[in-house]
Amino acid sequence: NFCDCDDLIDIIMYMVIDPLQQQHNFSTLRSGGTAKGTSIRTVFDRVRFDVSKFEIICYDLRFSTTNKDGNILLIGGNGTIRTEYDSFFYGCGYGSSHGKANWAAFDVNLTGTPFEINTDLCEFKPFGWSPSGELDTNDNGTQHVSGKGIGYQGGIGACPAFSRFCDHVGNGKAITFAQKA
Repeated sequence: NFCDCDDLIDIIMYMVIDPLQQQHNFSTLRSGGTAKGTSIRTVFDRVRFDVSKFEIICYDLRFSTTNKDGNILLIGGNGTIRTEYDSFFYGCGYGSSHGKANWAAFDVNLTGTPFEINTDLCEFKPFGWSPSGELDTNDNGTQHVSGKGIGYQGGIGACPAFSRFCDHVGNGKAITFAQKA
């Protein structure tokens, strides 16, 4: 009566991250430029992770909340590509207007977990056309990073997680982490 279930099912695991402090672990999608609608702020209290690859799966929104009135229609490809969002990926601030007043923010905080961001494989930086931004490691090394930025159809976030936006070949929408030393 033995079953090797690895062939039958993918185990989905979630890690609790700072559930009591709503100022941490959030992403934003700002309205303006080619992002039409009301800005979105998504806050995460758990993230999905793949222990075999040591990756946080950024697109899993199961344990997140978003402002009720947030809704964005993102227009790209000279108006031919239209994507509607009512929440946004973990670890990314995205906007489409220029100027510091329009910067979008994100926060990734693994404090209190046994993990840290693997900076050899995952770099947080501005992306998009004419990107600009700032990062802060929040005096906590590689466990807590936040940032704000902008770029025409861009922003700031984990590369290569947002590889279609970044300069390198990526590994899908995941933030690579490691066991904390």
